[in-house]
Amino acid sequence: MNICKCILACVIVSFNTFAMLPSAEMNRTLQKHDLVQASSYENRMQIEVCDTMVCNCSNAESVLNEAFQKISKAAEQKKLIGITFRCQALENKQNLVANFICRIDNIGLAGLINKIEGIIPANVELLNNLRKIRLLGDGKSSEVNFFSDVSKLHYLEEVTIKFTYSFSEQLLRQIGSLDNLVRLEFCACKLKKMLDVFGQLGSLQKVNFSQNYLSTEDFKRILKAKNLVRIDLWKNNIDEIPEEIGELLQLQNLHLDHNKIKNIPACLASCVILKNLSLLKNPIMSVSSELQSLKKLDYVVVSEEIKRLFSGKWSYLYESASSGNIYFQSAAKISQ
Repeated sequence: MNICKCILACVIVSFNTFAMLPSAEMNRTLQKHDLVQASSYENRMQIEVCDTMVCNCSNAESVLNEAFQKISKAAEQKKLIGITFRCQALENKQNLVANFICRIDNIGLAGLINKIEGIIPANVELLNNLRKIRLLGDGKSSEVNFFSDVSKLHYLEEVTIKFTYSFSEQLLRQIGSLDNLVRLEFCACKLKKMLDVFGQLGSLQKVNFSQNYLSTEDFKRILKAKNLVRIDLWKNNIDEIPEEIGELLQLQNLHLDHNKIKNIPACLASCVILKNLSLLKNPIMSVSSELQSLKKLDYVVVSEEIKRLFSGKWSYLYESASSGNIYFQSAAKISQ
């Protein structure tokens, strides 16, 4: 029997009582091949229906059928409050996933699916209460071109896509209409251009576009999201920190390692609650003295080659024995 090393499908169903399974069943030691796993806490029960970590890949359809039956039974007995669907190893079974979503929708429960991991089915717009989408590609041939219309997912809060090298520009446009989006991650997706949609994302707080090919102009577009708290843009082609960054008054974490930045400008001092600044592996030539005024700045992380720009002006904290990264602190932070 061919054994699959990753999860085929998993559905987690939560509801308000212990009535689904007897306590002896809930407390037993779970076996590898158990299809139904249950745990209880604070008068709530969680049932996990899955094919577990070691499952015959050919059983995908039967696993989804079993999951559907368990969800249906739980719906008949008690009020469900949420479903998480994971399908990490079903890349070639799009129809199975789409049909499963349709079956859940037909019994009126599609709105309870609030998180999807793995495959994003073509009929994802049926999941009108979806909060989170997470997709990890194989870094080779995976494509993100199967969203019917993500703009209809009005409650979407998080989108994470990594190692997916054929990226749909249509998806980027649709992202701009997601008013409730808080976290957006496109990592190692070979992105070469960021569309001008960030000014519409008033709820966006965290972005991670690391390991792409984004430029300083793309950085400027991202900075139009004025409520950003954290920005991760390491390993891109950024050669300058735009002046617009000074308008981000909520910014606390900025990670720009492995870029082409030569100067750290005074405008960064306007980010008055900035706590962490990471500048590893940049060809930095100058650092504005204005940054010394940042009272909340816990540390600046730099590489050995630019240590001289901080020595004597900033307070040396320590050097990591494992990585060699060097940590400095501002004068304003020390004087508090």
